[in-house]
Amino acid sequence: MYNKPVASFAALSTTICGNTPLIFNAVYQDAGVGYYWDFGDNTNVSYNYNTSSSTHQYLYDSTYTVTLIVGNQANCRDTITKINYIKVLPPFPKITGHANTCDGTRGKVTFNQESKKAESWTWDFGDSVTKTLNAGSPTISHTYTSTGNYKTVLINTNGQCTVRDSTNVSVLLKQSPLLFANATQVCTDETVHIKISNLQNNPASLSFDNHYNFNNIEYKDNTPYNGYYTRDTDSSYYWSTVFNGTLNYFSQGTKGLRVILRSSYFQCLDTTNFIPLAIKGSQAGFKVITDSICFKLPVVFKDTSTTNNKIVNWQWNFGDGNSQTFTSGGLVSHVCAYPGNYYVRLSITDSSGCSTSTSFYGLSVTVNGPKVAFYSSGNYTYITIPVYFYNNTNSYNSYNTQYNWQFGDGATSTDYSPSHAYSKPGAYTVKLIALNPLTGCADAASQVITVNNFIPAFSVTSAYLTGTGCPPLLVKMINNSYNYTSVKWDFGDATTADNLNYPSHIYEKPGKYIITLYVYGPSGFTGTFKDSVNIQLPQSSIKANKKEGCIGFTPTFTTTSKNTNNYLWDYGDGTIAANNNISTSHQYNQPGKFFPSMSLTDSNGCIAAAILADTINVHPNPVITIVPQNPRICMGQSLSMIASGGAGYSWSPSSSLSNALIADPQANPVITTDYVVTVKDNIGCTSTGNQKITVVQPGKITMDSNASVCLGKRVQLDAIGTAFYQWIFSTDGLSNTQINNPLASPVATTTYTITGTDAYKCFSDTATITVKVLLLPTVSIPSVKDILLGTQIPLISITSSDVTAWNWSPADYLSCTNCASPVCMPLAEKTYTLTVTNNNGCTASDNVQLKVQCEENRVFIPGAFSPNEDGKNDVFSIMGISVVKHFVIYNRWGTPVFERSNFIASDRSTGWDGTYKGDPLPVGTYAYFAEMVCPTGGSFLRNGTIVLVR
Repeated sequence: MYNKPVASFAALSTTICGNTPLIFNAVYQDAGVGYYWDFGDNTNVSYNYNTSSSTHQYLYDSTYTVTLIVGNQANCRDTITKINYIKVLPPFPKITGHANTCDGTRGKVTFNQESKKAESWTWDFGDSVTKTLNAGSPTISHTYTSTGNYKTVLINTNGQCTVRDSTNVSVLLKQSPLLFANATQVCTDETVHIKISNLQNNPASLSFDNHYNFNNIEYKDNTPYNGYYTRDTDSSYYWSTVFNGTLNYFSQGTKGLRVILRSSYFQCLDTTNFIPLAIKGSQAGFKVITDSICFKLPVVFKDTSTTNNKIVNWQWNFGDGNSQTFTSGGLVSHVCAYPGNYYVRLSITDSSGCSTSTSFYGLSVTVNGPKVAFYSSGNYTYITIPVYFYNNTNSYNSYNTQYNWQFGDGATSTDYSPSHAYSKPGAYTVKLIALNPLTGCADAASQVITVNNFIPAFSVTSAYLTGTGCPPLLVKMINNSYNYTSVKWDFGDATTADNLNYPSHIYEKPGKYIITLYVYGPSGFTGTFKDSVNIQLPQSSIKANKKEGCIGFTPTFTTTSKNTNNYLWDYGDGTIAANNNISTSHQYNQPGKFFPSMSLTDSNGCIAAAILADTINVHPNPVITIVPQNPRICMGQSLSMIASGGAGYSWSPSSSLSNALIADPQANPVITTDYVVTVKDNIGCTSTGNQKITVVQPGKITMDSNASVCLGKRVQLDAIGTAFYQWIFSTDGLSNTQINNPLASPVATTTYTITGTDAYKCFSDTATITVKVLLLPTVSIPSVKDILLGTQIPLISITSSDVTAWNWSPADYLSCTNCASPVCMPLAEKTYTLTVTNNNGCTASDNVQLKVQCEENRVFIPGAFSPNEDGKNDVFSIMGISVVKHFVIYNRWGTPVFERSNFIASDRSTGWDGTYKGDPLPVGTYAYFAEMVCPTGGSFLRNGTIVLVR
């Protein structure tokens, strides 16, 4: 169980000046309680949990109603509203911003303000300087004389109220930084340590930035310094008033140097003094004399270095991994180790000890291939075993290289990476020569290949296991090879065996089997030896009297055989038949190529097969192509039909054809016709095909001949009968001239003409329609002067004599909506529109605006009412006003018993019937508060008492 909270609060003051923060304290305090504050100024509702006080600032002078809702964990709530509880008086000071400057001493700061309802303005700039004004200026400037942070306060007064606003300002005066260096003369690639001092702390909040940053560095002749600077490391990640660091890489011959800093936040530039720094040294340089040369030839360079001193050392880096040092300049030559493109770099040192170098990726030289190189699959092999040679010649920039291989045994090759097998043992020198015929560049390389002797061999014995001369047959083999490391047997019937010197194998089916012995040497496969086993079978041959024909073709097959007792025919199309005759016939009913065969059986039961040496070719019927496919013509036109796929043609029906016995007759049908063509090829096979010619018939447009439309309105025209339409001649007022149903809005009676064509532009037709334009009625409503709320006034309309119907809108407050002059009693400002219709059905409109007068002295609130359901004075309501913004009634303990907002006063259903939560209240005196608004703007308040009697 939770105690129901009780809402009660008090502010530290009920009258405050401007936007002074005001503290509200709730009286009820308990754990787990939430406080919802509505401070009455249309700001968001404030919610505090377990915190009974809240602080709020008002931004406008007015009187504010404050509401507090207190709720606990059980969602029990209590509400208190204090009407017009807080009164806020002006002024309202507001500093909207400020701006620093980089001009002059940089102490000038310009402030912006948008204070409201102030009578005086006093500025306290935070440096003991104040300024008072009697008129508000949107800006004011003040010049600070010291770097630092200041709090600037604007104080406004109005009557007895004095209110202030403030802002924080950072000021950094113009700086005079000093630059120091540890040297006055350096080489271009040396390092100089610098120090920048005589700077003030930057007062802006700079937790993650330097107080000053480098804007740029320049020499005394105003050319930019293009080297780079680094800061010495210390305990601070960012620097503030002193910079210690180094400068690296300088421009030859320059003198003097300074740094231009940019202050963080303020972005103002401060320039140091020039330091007397002279840059000495030489400038390395060279040019290429010979380039794009063959491998093994030297490239030549010429030193072009300049100096105002004496160069004592030249170090050349040729880019191919080689370098060389000289004590004099002039010409230098170098032979690169490989073809390629190489970036060359020259570094020089003069007598003063200064060194300089050309860029890493400046000048380059090209050395053209080829440079020959190759390797083989093995330098130790056996006779007849192929040796594979792999060419990895460097042919940089040599795109037409030719290769000549000399294998040492008289054989040669021009392939890029060939293979070669030696037939005799020995040591062979293999040489590869590469030549580019366009550049003349050439190279050669050689290797020695050692070839050893090798002999694979085996012997065979066999015997039938059944003793009848039919399989199975037992075969025994003996390996007679030498100089081998391993062997593999292939018995010719998809079975194999490894590393057996005396294998045996049983063959269960007749046939000829090739036995292969694979012999391997130390470097892999080296040789093979083959022998065969032949198991005797019956023999036969087959001949056919005809070998090709059309579907249904029936050839006769004849066999000649020996050692054969029985025959089993397989005609190749899935048909098998036993027939001991030496001759047989068979019909083929499908196109294709067929391979007839026959199974033979001898007296031992051994079986063999015979196959027809030729192919039985059954031709398909001709495949007919007819163009055009399913054509369409206009009635009266002709068309050439072209058929293909055969040698002879016959068309039907023939009555509308120029020639029914040719492939491309001319057709001239008057109606849609289906033609059939019979096609025969040069073998005599036939097929039929179909061709439909669609004949487009003339069309006719159907459309009403007359139509009518009110002036300024649109009527839809509708024509049918063809596929495409075009309106011609008079087309004014048509929404679209290329459709069959455009909208027409002519300004006078008009005859429109339309032409139509079929979908294939064969035929056209024309039709007309006359659109009669009907006159509109006339209507006007005299203007009405402003009237008091609740006053009746007739609305008069003046119309033409042909008007037959009236329609007023909206219907609010009108005695009728379908009469000529209704009576209106408006409760709010309204604009009424009258639409009239004449005997042709045409309409016209006019409108009138009613403005109502709203006066407080016309409001009537009764002092008593009797809700006893006698139909007399049963409801307490307000009269003489249209809209009530807020209406609340309290009992004598201050509890609201009735409350309603934003309702129409004349609506009796919105009044109070003397009940609270559905229960009748006792007789007595009740207090009320009402806020009323006028439709045209403005509001006023009423409060008082009402006596409830029964």
